Amino acid sequence: KAAPADLRQPHLRSGNDPDDIYRVLMTGLNGTPMLSFAELLTSEQKWELVAYVLELRRKHAGKK
Repeated sequence: KAAPADLRQPHLRSGNDPDDIYRVLMTGLNGTPMLSFAELLTSEQKWELVAYVLELRRKHAGKK
């Protein structure tokens, strides 16, 4: 059983930019249980999800 990725970590394996996060959320990650969210969300919801992940990372970085 694979543990979910901690999206709050300082450096993401797939890249740290909003476009990188968007790409991973829309395509999933090969070799992991993470599926694509592309068909489940509207365009607006996709970017809101990216903003949410960025905010989680910002808040977590501020706690250190």
